[in-house]
Amino acid sequence: MSPEQLWRTLRDLFDTDDGSLPEVRILHLEPSDVMNGYALVRSGSTLVSQKAYFWDLTEQREVPLDDNPNAAQLVVSGRAEGFHCVVGGLSVDGGTIPDLGVSVRPDALLLDYRMGPEWNTSALYGLFGLIRRITARSSKATVELEDTASPEVQGRFQAAWREYLRDAGAA
Repeated sequence: MSPEQLWRTLRDLFDTDDGSLPEVRILHLEPSDVMNGYALVRSGSTLVSQKAYFWDLTEQREVPLDDNPNAAQLVVSGRAEGFHCVVGGLSVDGGTIPDLGVSVRPDALLLDYRMGPEWNTSALYGLFGLIRRITARSSKATVELEDTASPEVQGRFQAAWREYLRDAGAA
């Protein structure tokens, strides 16, 4: 699926800020996929969240995210609770992705975003490229929108994702 086709298909899910923070869920990840995906997001971005912490279950205290090179490793090992942060400046496949929320869970990465004019063809294509890189080594990973998305929107997103993957695999 070309960047332009992807944008035409899903534009309404990105271009007009309606106050929501839609979520793209990358589920059924292995621990290494969670750690590698989080490392990928952090290596190409800056931390935008103020007071970005995770809760260390062993030490029973908040620890700044930047005090640990890959806090996701602690989440998948059960040493830390899942956490959320916002990153900015992430560029993938030629598209700079607007500020992106990332929730780390033991078997998932959840990406949330603010809809609005910052989104465009290349930004959406970059987001899909990021998701593809996170899921590339996983045979079990699934990608879906949050539960509140209508069946029509879920279906459109899934069809676009499948077509994107098919075309990306042929490239």
